[in-house]
Amino acid sequence: MEDLYEMKYEEILPKIKDRKKIIVTGPQRSGTRIASKIIAADLGIKYIDEWSFSCYDFPRMLDLISDKEELVMQAPSMSMFIHKLPKEEYTIIFMFRNIDDINDSQARIKWSYANVENGAYLGRFMCSEKINWNNSNCEIKYEVLDKIQRAQIRSDYLFDLEYESLKDHPLWLNKDNRSGLHAFQTKHGEDIGSTCCITGCKEPAIKMVTVNLGPELGGNKNIFICSDHFDYINKNNMNHSISSEVSDYGSKDVPK
Repeated sequence: MEDLYEMKYEEILPKIKDRKKIIVTGPQRSGTRIASKIIAADLGIKYIDEWSFSCYDFPRMLDLISDKEELVMQAPSMSMFIHKLPKEEYTIIFMFRNIDDINDSQARIKWSYANVENGAYLGRFMCSEKINWNNSNCEIKYEVLDKIQRAQIRSDYLFDLEYESLKDHPLWLNKDNRSGLHAFQTKHGEDIGSTCCITGCKEPAIKMVTVNLGPELGGNKNIFICSDHFDYINKNNMNHSISSEVSDYGSKDVPK
């Protein structure tokens, strides 16, 4: 898929060097994590991983990004919402990678949420006859961006970043050296943990449990939690499953 707006990293960096809030999104496995880390390192600002808001918790994402700190947030699952963000506040970096490479990478890590995301996209943009809903997840995301979302975002606050243009950066790891990496890692020996995703808790996460994020985003999702919240679930015989939303669970059900 040809992208007329695609830019190389060295072209984009000078344009975003003074931006306070940057969201890096796009298809899963398009390079959002490594791009976010590279931008955060080069600009000397905070990096926030998608696991900090359980990947699909949009209210939690907004809460995190509304912090006064300058930051870069990795948020591939939030691509469907970018046109709804307050204009002139958030800079959007949309990752563009070869579609076959994205599909191969999704297959390699056994990414299983394509139908979930496609369903969420269909539910949000179903009135549009412009989109070929039979396409792959990444093609649907690119189509929606070009045919619906782009017109609703200021052009100087939306940048299409070419994945391959990152390869000369010191943080880049060549494909031959990626063997053994976890899906969340961008280098060997890197911590794949996160802070606890329960609202209000900032303790290191040690376990992953299932939460229900509602029918629009496909129901059950996995999140990281700390030892105290994991013990609480076990003590109350909850079978590692939280039935309400992450934010509700954090504020109502779990003692802090």
